[in-house]
Amino acid sequence: MDLNGANQFFFGRVTAGDGEALVFVNVEFIASHEMHTDGNFPATPRGFYQLASLHAISYGTAIAVASFLVTNKSRALYECCLRRLLEVSQQIKGRVPEPSLFVSDYELLILQSMSTVFPTGRARGCYYHSGMVRLLPRIRPK
Repeated sequence: MDLNGANQFFFGRVTAGDGEALVFVNVEFIASHEMHTDGNFPATPRGFYQLASLHAISYGTAIAVASFLVTNKSRALYECCLRRLLEVSQQIKGRVPEPSLFVSDYELLILQSMSTVFPTGRARGCYYHSGMVRLLPRIRPK
């Protein structure tokens, strides 16, 4: 529950192979048609490998929909996390999200997982990360 005791945001643990993840969901904004994912490593607590986040674009603003603390990066674990998101959405909202577009930082495992769990959506890489790849050779001092 949140600090006011009003909203649940922790929705358990999922496992796949030797990996496991803690699943946190903000159910209010799950229904967006556009979702963006990214991973963070420095903010990850001990015992976990990555904090993967999923953001919905709503009214032109990115809103955190889910966070997954994962112990390793595997397609199976990402898919378990996303399927848990679908279960939570179905249980609480009575529907599952069906994003038509999902964007990631070119992490192949995330893009493949999103395509599997949301088969009607289109996966693509992020323009920012694409631009950074092209700009880095120009801005790095020799």
